[in-house]
Amino acid sequence: MRKSHVALFIVGPLVAIVAYLYGLDSIHIPKIGDEPPYLQIARVTAESGRMLPLVWDEGINNTKPPMLFWQGILTTGWGKYWNAWTLRGPIVLYSFIIALLIGMFAKRLSGDAVTGLMAGLIYLGFLSTIQHGRPFLTNAPETLFLFLPLIIMFRADSTTARNTLLCGLCFGMAALYKSFFLIFVGAFALGLVLLYRAEFRPFLFLKRYGIFCTGSVLLGLGLFSLWLVFDPFPEKILSQFLMKENVGKFNLSNFWSGLVVGPYALWRLWLGSFANAGLYALVLLALVIDTVRRRKELAPHEKQLWLYVLGFLIIYSIPTQRQENYILPTCAALSILLALRWQALPAVWFRLTLSVAAFLFASTFLIQWEVEKAFGESLFSWKNYLVPLVLFALTLFSLARIETGRKLLPMIALGVLLTGSLFLDPFSRKYNEQARTALHGKTVYFPSRTPLIKHDIYRFILPGANVVGYTKQDPLEEIDHTYCARIIDLGEEIPEGYRLIDEVYNLKTRHTNQQIKDMIFHRRLELMLDRLALLEKQEG
Repeated sequence: MRKSHVALFIVGPLVAIVAYLYGLDSIHIPKIGDEPPYLQIARVTAESGRMLPLVWDEGINNTKPPMLFWQGILTTGWGKYWNAWTLRGPIVLYSFIIALLIGMFAKRLSGDAVTGLMAGLIYLGFLSTIQHGRPFLTNAPETLFLFLPLIIMFRADSTTARNTLLCGLCFGMAALYKSFFLIFVGAFALGLVLLYRAEFRPFLFLKRYGIFCTGSVLLGLGLFSLWLVFDPFPEKILSQFLMKENVGKFNLSNFWSGLVVGPYALWRLWLGSFANAGLYALVLLALVIDTVRRRKELAPHEKQLWLYVLGFLIIYSIPTQRQENYILPTCAALSILLALRWQALPAVWFRLTLSVAAFLFASTFLIQWEVEKAFGESLFSWKNYLVPLVLFALTLFSLARIETGRKLLPMIALGVLLTGSLFLDPFSRKYNEQARTALHGKTVYFPSRTPLIKHDIYRFILPGANVVGYTKQDPLEEIDHTYCARIIDLGEEIPEGYRLIDEVYNLKTRHTNQQIKDMIFHRRLELMLDRLALLEKQEG
């Protein structure tokens, strides 16, 4: 192995580890908005002292299967060590395990260790992996347990009882993390691959794989059904999870109209892989073009991986709620396909991608500078300026030497994640130790937003307090409270009748049209921020 390859094997995984672990305890890591409800269900269920039923502040919540919550309960020692690391750390471990399996699988297909390394790093650099493979969410386990059967059966000479059992267990685990529907999704996608191996002859497929497919699906359903067997309120599982959470997504009345218009149109799903790819979107487009051009000469393993992707697209076209996050397990297959064709794709696509990365690094550097200038206070550390500057220089070097840039792109993509985590640093600190000590065990009301119960995330910055949410529908003024947190604009006075305990800067999530215009045209970037003030109500 050449020295450059040895360096790649050392630096690549190291960059991935730093990018995924840095800022993991932040309340502002790149993610979707679904994490707080999952956190609350795990916390309240742990406080109940029982594994079932799943509960949250409003009572029983059986809209999700229990495996993620059990995982959170166990890794936090039944809530004793409740922090972001103990909750999110196992999810990151799942992401690394998936990347390792992807790397081993790509090496197996190509016979090249460097291709395997690139495949794993590409997967970790996907926007969807960054957004869903770090927070306390179900998607990383879902991807692992739906991707494993493809690996198990990819070159299996026969459908042994062992393979049937292993795939059935994988389907069952995926279902216990997210939904029983995943059993049919995984079986369908794998079934398309096996149908290809049976030369698309239905009777031959049934002869070779009929018992395997039936057995693995039944085993998966059997494992999932244990939830209903051991939960003391199975009727709530049927009403909340089956009917509301799953059947509710099959709205046949607007099926045909929703195919082309609306928030869940078919094109959103079928183009969803490009959204999931993030920085790799242009390179993925190059891969699609390359695949279409070579469609008559594709290698068997390429055809099977594309069929696996196609299986997810077909089956998720049926529900009327079609989202790109439903096809996240296909990112594993796409990262392998990208790595296999990495050196053959035209250089122009890498130049365009690297140009986007350079723009992101330069923009981050300048935005930080402008925010501090507008804010009139030093918010960012030397790391916030050094890291994007170094990565910007590395990206320019990659553009000048594009063949080297091909190899460096996966690390540059991870550098984008690291730069984003650094930018969010100042807005993720905990309240000071004095405030945490004074409010330990006290009830503190935080602003929330139904139905995402956003307030539970604030337990990470005020550990030990009993954090409760209040909304516009249930305003703070109508609550008997002593301690609360309020979002206050910069320069705004503390509300009358309150004493300031501590405050942290907060990134605004909603802006008026005028504020957006002021930020863009008048460089008033301080409007990006407000304050999350921790207050004590004064008597009288």
